[in-house]
Amino acid sequence: MTRTIFRPAALSSSLALILAACATAPEQASAPSFPTALEREEVAAEPPPPALAEAGSAAQVWQLRSALNVAALGCTRAGDNAISGRYNNMLKLHSILLTQAYIEKENQYRKTGGKRWQTIQDREATKLYNRYANHPRLDVFCKEAGAITADALRVSSEDFPRFAAAALPRLETPGMMDDPIPAPKPAAKATAKKPAPRPAAKKG
Repeated sequence: MTRTIFRPAALSSSLALILAACATAPEQASAPSFPTALEREEVAAEPPPPALAEAGSAAQVWQLRSALNVAALGCTRAGDNAISGRYNNMLKLHSILLTQAYIEKENQYRKTGGKRWQTIQDREATKLYNRYANHPRLDVFCKEAGAITADALRVSSEDFPRFAAAALPRLETPGMMDDPIPAPKPAAKATAKKPAPRPAAKKG
């Protein structure tokens, strides 16, 4: 499988080329985009759902959006012509929540990245897209992504953060570019050590 590498400076242009390659599909997926100033103003008065404040929730919501964006492009070419439409409907249905999640992630980069926060954010976004664009099992990825986009239209925005946390492991498989989400390891069974036999007493 040929690996596609998205780089920060060329991220938008690379995905524009993918969209152009999919021109024969019934409906095209939106290219990855970040919230505009107007969208930020629209969500400013909307309190985020409590689940979004949980540790890691904003990152998981945005990671799922990124994964499904890649799926909406790649899986359309693989034959799933409905996934891009479901993905676009998901963006509309959960638009406020997705913007809130992105703003929360951006604030975290600003706090921890110092003056280089934008560069760090761009690098992480590139790494995230590469992770799914180079999925070693496109058939598994597309099957799960298709089901997740359908489920995402039946879940409320209040429940979406927990939905994202449960959905992400379904898109993982051994052999991905980065370490997959680790599965819980079974506790090792303790084995009782037998006392070492005492040496036989010498006769003398």
